Amino acid sequence: MARGREQLLRVDNPVLGLNTASPEHSLPPKAWRVAHNVVFQHGSVRNAPGWTRFANAAGGDDTPALLILPQSDSEGLERVIVATGRTFYELLATGTLSALSGGPFNADLDNRWQADSFGNTIYAANIGDVIQSIAPGATTVAALANAPKARHLIQFEGHLLTGAVVTTSADYQALMGSGYDGVGTGFEDWNDADPTSDAGLWEIPEGGGPIVGLLRNGGYALVQKETTSLLASYVRLPYVYQFTELPQKVGQFTPFSAADCSEAGVAFVSRNGFHRLDAGGGVTNIGERVARAWLEDLIYADRQRTYAAALKERREFILAYSSLAAGAGPFGRAMIWDWAEDAYS
Repeated sequence: MARGREQLLRVDNPVLGLNTASPEHSLPPKAWRVAHNVVFQHGSVRNAPGWTRFANAAGGDDTPALLILPQSDSEGLERVIVATGRTFYELLATGTLSALSGGPFNADLDNRWQADSFGNTIYAANIGDVIQSIAPGATTVAALANAPKARHLIQFEGHLLTGAVVTTSADYQALMGSGYDGVGTGFEDWNDADPTSDAGLWEIPEGGGPIVGLLRNGGYALVQKETTSLLASYVRLPYVYQFTELPQKVGQFTPFSAADCSEAGVAFVSRNGFHRLDAGGGVTNIGERVARAWLEDLIYADRQRTYAAALKERREFILAYSSLAAGAGPFGRAMIWDWAEDAYS
């Protein structure tokens, strides 16, 4: 008789309540420190894999969840903020959405929130509202004084940098930056006409279509258009930027189809496939065949509703999209690239 081996099954501690050995509502408060299993779908926040319902939509709010972002305080992770098209919420460990004061706002699936943090304060932008700020522990979402409306926003080198700003009634294909943090009125200074201000407005080189993405990429700000990408770097204070167009001529297929994947660089979808951009500006094709299969499954008319996110703890790039095979919902299926193993699922 062959000699057998004892096999042990290891069960990790719960992550966002995703644990078959205990009910979802018993989520430990500190579990948010490894919050890499939250995903969103129309009208609800869920955990994954398995698409188990974690929180129902708030009563009276029929707009989709468009942003999920952890917020820290001086001691570490404090809470998780969820934004729908209309309202910002604090997502409690019990699965309850507690509304913050402010709004109603004007975001939707085609005009999503983009947010970043600086000094533990969250700043969020969409083209329908001026930039909003949420301080740690605050119960109110406040409009940032003097700030513009913009589709894209990142914190970069000590100031807020926005893209596709509204100056009249339409998108303006330019970058606008706030004043430098701690100098004068800081992030509330957007007066680029003032010669004493660090705020600025920079025209983007023409060609390549509208701005569809703005991300940090190492020491650069990555500006992506539909068919080309540019690296922006400042050369002196007050802020003066220079733009370098990547020779590969690849852009971002749709807004929000790119994500910062830490040491793997920025992963994004272009019209020519899936690509990775390293900190030095080198572009690598990371999945031509997979991209071809993905395009065949994509509901092309809903391509604007593609959404990318990076789960850095798991080293996964997730691309949620409207799927012909799934057939229903704005995010019917997700493609996952494991950048540690260079594998797809």
